[in-house]
Amino acid sequence: MFIILDCGTTNIKCYLTQNETIIFSTSKPCNSRKSGKDGAKHAYQQVLKDVVMLALAEAQKVSLHVDAIIAFGMISSDVGLMVVPHLTAPVSLDQLREGIFRVEDTTFLGVQLPFYLIRGVKNALEYERHIENIFVCDFMRGEETQIMGLLKTYEIRCKCNVITLSSHCKISHVDESASIVRSLTTMSGQIFDCIMNNTIVGKSIDTSNDKSTTSTIDEMIDLAKRADDEFGLMRTLLLPRFMENFTTLSPMDRRIFLEAVLSIEDTKALRQYYGTGRWSAPKTFIIGQPFRSEIFSRMYASVAPETEIVVLDDARIKEISVTGAQLIFNNNTICGGSR
Repeated sequence: MFIILDCGTTNIKCYLTQNETIIFSTSKPCNSRKSGKDGAKHAYQQVLKDVVMLALAEAQKVSLHVDAIIAFGMISSDVGLMVVPHLTAPVSLDQLREGIFRVEDTTFLGVQLPFYLIRGVKNALEYERHIENIFVCDFMRGEETQIMGLLKTYEIRCKCNVITLSSHCKISHVDESASIVRSLTTMSGQIFDCIMNNTIVGKSIDTSNDKSTTSTIDEMIDLAKRADDEFGLMRTLLLPRFMENFTTLSPMDRRIFLEAVLSIEDTKALRQYYGTGRWSAPKTFIIGQPFRSEIFSRMYASVAPETEIVVLDDARIKEISVTGAQLIFNNNTICGGSR
């Protein structure tokens, strides 16, 4: 039995698993983006302790022993628990297994359990430090684990691309040998959050469960494309504010419009991953919140009609995360000692 921690930028998700079956899950905000504040590391450790203790309590209820804690994501970065260097692409499953890192001091958890961090992956660079690196540099923490779980779950034997929609939009290219070769990231998730919480446009966007619309998703995507072509990004982002005052478009219509605008910008950035791009692939998987994934997948299909697109639902996302963590851990690490 394992405790698996999926450590994102804003939340830590905790799973208690047995034989890749999720017995219990919980989640708690971690506010990694405020890592520069005083006491941030202590606060982060407290969140880790809280979710681990909840999982251990559930394990005790069913009289089961937890063998280890396996964590992946931002926990191994400068906004998490500690910095663990990335592996350099291309990276295979075996290399992820070899690179797993054991945290020796777990006293902050209040329990002495083997605690392992899965390393992230960074793009290979031609130069040590050079301005030209900005056209190539990228890295991931957490997506490598989901990718390995996805490859096993879907029994993938050909090259593919994996798009993750979270606080960022990231696309990762996987080659025929099931190695992670390259990635590219945009800030669209954080831009959405910034618009919603720090601009006047936010009040014009609906994030509730009210899905009332006056237009279809495809109509709003088309409107977003037309506006972006006509005005560019800066005015187009402001249009939901005017829509509220001068049109009959509903709050949900306006949200679809905003999501579509950000998806347009993402697809521009990802052009090397579809069509005749160097990193194109016959199949693309999309991992993310359902509403955002639906809009993004339609936008992506319009620029990459040759690509088979598979959108994962929430249950599948949890499944691949747990499968990937245990697959990389391989259950033999405990016997092999610390690294």
